[in-house]
Amino acid sequence: MKSIRIVVFFAAAAFAACSNLPPDDSAPFKAYPNPYNPTAGVLTIEKTSGAAYTATDTNELVVLDYNLSEVYHASVTPGTVAPNNGKITWAGIDSAGSKVVPGVYYVKVIVSKSTGVEGADAMFKLVVQ
Repeated sequence: MKSIRIVVFFAAAAFAACSNLPPDDSAPFKAYPNPYNPTAGVLTIEKTSGAAYTATDTNELVVLDYNLSEVYHASVTPGTVAPNNGKITWAGIDSAGSKVVPGVYYVKVIVSKSTGVEGADAMFKLVVQ
């Protein structure tokens, strides 16, 4: 019984020491639907505050796989027509234009404004079916 407690303690300590894990639920944006199926449509990304992304800012969409390797990176313009007005969409493709495989991905939206950069460190966990 004592050896089980030691193993559990070391496993918990090792997990706590993983500083490269991206934050969860702290992103200034949300993406839906989550889980996402690329064959069913697009992923919609909007600010958690309800504010709109603007075309005057430089908006970059970055999608990383579970190993935090970049799968997709592009400058994107938010939609200007309802229902995507001020929201960013992603069609579930990688940088080569192929559909991504099912798995866990991390989504990041980096907004460059004249006053600075927003969202460079915030990620949202996305499950692709």
